[in-house]
Amino acid sequence: VTLDEPTEISSPGYPNNYTDNSECIWTVQNTWVSGTIYYEVNEIEFEDGCVDKLDFYLVGPYDQPQLTAPQHTLCGKSGSKAFGIPGPVNDIRFVTNQNTNYKGFDMIVSEHLCGGLFGAVGVNWIVGGRISSPNYPENYDSDDYCIWYLVAPEKKILTYSFTTFDLDG
Repeated sequence: VTLDEPTEISSPGYPNNYTDNSECIWTVQNTWVSGTIYYEVNEIEFEDGCVDKLDFYLVGPYDQPQLTAPQHTLCGKSGSKAFGIPGPVNDIRFVTNQNTNYKGFDMIVSEHLCGGLFGAVGVNWIVGGRISSPNYPENYDSDDYCIWYLVAPEKKILTYSFTTFDLDG
């Protein structure tokens, strides 16, 4: 799924119940080289206990365990209703078992042209750089949603220096 506009993704059969022993994978890609992929879950109804679930992954040649594990998981009848994960590419994996079937999920996926993964590019490291809010030095928009993952090599420390820091409070 390429996000040239907000896109609806739902479990197979939604709004009817999903089927037994299913596994579905969607690959979501920004049109921008970086940015944040934003998920707005309208409805979620799975079997309790995280047996049936949705996992969200970063996609890329990452060798750091914190980047290869699921970045977000939704299960049961609750969970975050809106969240973002850095792009440019995410995988969404929906898995069900053979027990009880429910409605599943329905969500809108969109891209925000800010945020992203900073530090690790494959097995190479970027040292130094600049992160700024959208429209800087002008004001950012009220509906901007940006996430940056700042990743350091093992046993290394990140340091930050702010030249300007002004948020609406």
